[in-house]
Parts: sequence; C-alpha cells; structure tokens
Amino acid sequence: MDDAGSHYEVLGVTTDAPVGEIREAYLRLARAHHPDVMAGAAAITRAEADRRMQAINAAWTVLGDVGRRRAYDRRLGLSDHARSADTREGFRPFDDGDGPEPDPRLETDVPYEHAAPATAARRAATLAPVGVFAASVAALVFGLFLSVAALVVLSGILFLFSCLLLAVVPLLYMSEARRHDA
Repeated sequence: MDDAGSHYEVLGVTTDAPVGEIREAYLRLARAHHPDVMAGAAAITRAEADRRMQAINAAWTVLGDVGRRRAYDRRLGLSDHARSADTREGFRPFDDGDGPEPDPRLETDVPYEHAAPATAARRAATLAPVGVFAASVAALVFGLFLSVAALVVLSGILFLFSCLLLAVVPLLYMSEARRHDA
C-alpha cells in the first residue's frame, strides 16, 4: 500500500482515530467481507472478498498495534501528539460485546486459597481405591494360581469395593471443597 493513509482509508477511519474506533471498524469490515460469509457466492466475488479481507487484516495489523502504528504514522509524516490516551491501550479481545463471555478484567479479584494440607489420612484416602484394586488383582491371581475359590470370591468383593471407593472418595473431597467455599 503505497498511498499516504491507505491503512486508514481501508478501515474507513481518520488518522487521529482512537484504537477503540479502529478496532470497531476492523470488526465491522471483517464480519462483512470475510470470505466465509461469501461461501455461496460466485468465485470472482469470493476472490474479491479474499483480497479485501487481506487488505483489512494488513491495515489492522499495523493500526491495531501501538508500536507499528506509531512507525507507520512517522513514515506518513503524521504526528501522534493529537491522539488521545486511548490509542495506547492496545488490543482488547473481550470488549466486542458479541459473546456471552464476561470481560475478565471486570471480574472481582478473589485471592487463591490453598486447600487443606495433605495429611497422612488424606493421602491414604486418596490412594485407597488403588490399593484395594491392587489387592483384588493379587487375590484373583493367587486364587486362580492356587485354585482357591475363596480367594477368587474375595477378589470380586475387593474389586467392587474399589469401584465404590473410586466413586465415593472424589465426592467426599468435592463436598469438603464446597463446604470450604461457602
């Protein structure tokens, strides 16, 4: 783009436009000219939309970045003294208002609280399902190897108990966390 102000012309903004206005112009043009919007159109229309989108992206790449915009303005001989302070804030990905996502910058800051320290009992409860499952596998192997039906039955009982523990232990931890958060 050789002519002076061409990035500004592509986005349809003035040379002293704040970053917010430039971003709004970029989003509006990108929604209107994106090649995916023209999916059902003729090939020539899609190609023109693609070329237009490339120009819009190039303009946003320069004007949406404070440092690049400043260098671009210097090349054009423009002064950046006239611009308001909002031109220095940069790209803000969460303020286009289109989605249901809240702006994380507006959320209240809640300090992270560490969970209760890991005690021997908590570690044992966490590892209990694995230990009981390992015991059920060992009982099954020895029961089959030694042909002892009682060990095979015991392995089945231990396996069911390990499945129960695998469901119950996380539920206990979640209820504890919920009580802690309340």
